[in-house]
Amino acid sequence: MAQFRDLPVVKFGGGQHHFGVDAHQIVGTRQEPHISDQDVEVLLGLRKATGVLRQTLLVVTDQNTAPVSVARPVSLERVEAIDIFPLPPLVARSMAITGAKAIALVNGTALVLVDLQRALSVQGRLGANGVRE
Repeated sequence: MAQFRDLPVVKFGGGQHHFGVDAHQIVGTRQEPHISDQDVEVLLGLRKATGVLRQTLLVVTDQNTAPVSVARPVSLERVEAIDIFPLPPLVARSMAITGAKAIALVNGTALVLVDLQRALSVQGRLGANGVRE
């Protein structure tokens, strides 16, 4: 079995935080978000950043793709496996950030690695008032 040495990660902003997502979950980007795009902060359970430039990530889903608006800048980074610290399941479940999987160090900056596919799945199970059905 081959071991991976690094993971391609799409780095982006959300609120006042830095996040990353496995690049395999992303199939493209748009420079200008649409009004109908999901905001990453809402998906992750955070307050939406205001007054920041935004960009859209196209996230692979079971049905197709889902547009998710994130704060710029967006970049592709390679994170060495040794710099990824998985969250224990109990800690991940108790965090306020939906889909949090690990903490990674990228060029001296701590990123919260998130699973946007999971966050979209959880959002899909929420009712119109934001309460899980």
